[in-house]
Amino acid sequence: MGLGIFSGIENLEDARNRLCLLLEILKDGFLLSQGSDKNHVKMHDVVRDVAISIASEGEHNFMDNFFDEMSNLNVLSLRGHSYEQSIIRFPASIRSLSSLRTLCLSNLRLDDISFIGELVELKILSIRDCELDELPEEIGKLTKLIRLEFWNECITLKRISAGVIGKLAQLEELHIVEVEDLSDVMYSNLGLPSKLTRYTLEMCYWNSRFDEYDKIIALKVTETRPLGDWICHLLKESEFVESRGKGSNNVLTELQLNEFQNVKCLHLSECDLMTHLLKRTHEVIKFPNLYELRIQVMHCLTHFCSDNVERIEFPLLRKMFFYGLPEFQNFRLTANNSNPLFDEKVSCPNLEELTIWKLESISALCSHQLPTDYFTKLQTLDAMNCGKLRNLMSPSVVKGLLNLKKLHIEDCESMEEGITKGEGIMTLFPRLQELKLRNLPKLGHFYLTEHALEFPFLKEVIIIECPEMKTFVQQGIVVSTLILKCDDEVKVDDLNKWIQERSNPLFDEKVCFLSPICFLLLEH
Repeated sequence: MGLGIFSGIENLEDARNRLCLLLEILKDGFLLSQGSDKNHVKMHDVVRDVAISIASEGEHNFMDNFFDEMSNLNVLSLRGHSYEQSIIRFPASIRSLSSLRTLCLSNLRLDDISFIGELVELKILSIRDCELDELPEEIGKLTKLIRLEFWNECITLKRISAGVIGKLAQLEELHIVEVEDLSDVMYSNLGLPSKLTRYTLEMCYWNSRFDEYDKIIALKVTETRPLGDWICHLLKESEFVESRGKGSNNVLTELQLNEFQNVKCLHLSECDLMTHLLKRTHEVIKFPNLYELRIQVMHCLTHFCSDNVERIEFPLLRKMFFYGLPEFQNFRLTANNSNPLFDEKVSCPNLEELTIWKLESISALCSHQLPTDYFTKLQTLDAMNCGKLRNLMSPSVVKGLLNLKKLHIEDCESMEEGITKGEGIMTLFPRLQELKLRNLPKLGHFYLTEHALEFPFLKEVIIIECPEMKTFVQQGIVVSTLILKCDDEVKVDDLNKWIQERSNPLFDEKVCFLSPICFLLLEH
């Protein structure tokens, strides 16, 4: 876009698509190769060496009249070796760049850049990893700007004035990352750039999801006053939303107004004023495109919904992470006040990863009425520091765990058994590769069954500080582990017998066997 080499291209999105096509052509001709991810390419060594050779010829001095004869320059990129060492004061002649369309500054320690306001033809302005206290208000004069990017990973910009962004009516892309104070922007009613197709507003460099989503908002919402109108609009369009602080309820309100239509990844944390996430009654609540849900450090949260709802649906959810919710009981209020975390009115058929950590008020993970295929796609289950959790689930639910590969249960002081007693299961977790049971003082056994069990893919078993566990299942029942080895030498054919032997006080062993394919047992 800066060079104007793409004829017939009118916006950034079309230009990006054209560029991707050209990159594929260059890769097919072996002039470029694939980089570390889909958004990066590498220059062939021969081409790179030629470019370095050409660039290294002659002297390169940055004098005050450096730009005097460059009035037709379209693109300027200045990059320092390190922002701590590269102090730059721009020469007065930079104001003569009347045709400049793209300006990229990176790894520089900037002084006064108010001159940028005079480069009125600028369409793209990128400032990355530069030491700068505040974006100058003069940027608001760049009425032709279609992409504004201030992106710092290590250095925090102190603030951005609302007046800077509000005047940029032609913006198609806006990326502001690592800003200490965005309050002037968050709570102001700005003239909304209606053409925005991609944006990132992030107060801290919290995540590395920029390559996955086009529309990202991650804010510290420390005040409970209403959000500005343009932020509310962007929230409704956002794919990735992260909110921290006591004002997070206002963020949820805006997402709910749009029925969570666009949000794919939702992170909420540190809002101690919130006891419920949603306030709806007698209806179906659906998160149609949510892929990942993360809720953490909310000390007053008791339920997902404030009233009894007909159903909560997460049709596409793959990852669920709950941490530091000491009062949380379950998703919805129930008439009999029972509190399994999952029941038949909460639907997440595509869930692959589930982590519950420091949920101190739940006593059961699953209702006994759950259908067998409820967790059919679950691959990883971690339950840690859940003090009241007595067991994981019933045999009928376990039957559907056909894809579970990793199971960790740690620091659950009330856990008495992994699976409740019930109908027999011939194949328990047929794809399980890793089992870890740690610091479960009341665990007497994992599962009582009269049928022989087989773990065909189990590679690693870790049992630590489970003093009451004398048997894996009932005595006399064979638990076949086809590829499990002890110390990578001795094959463990029967897991149940192995545990019973090592629970014998005559067997003096505190730590046994740690290897890539192993069995580790810490008895006490």
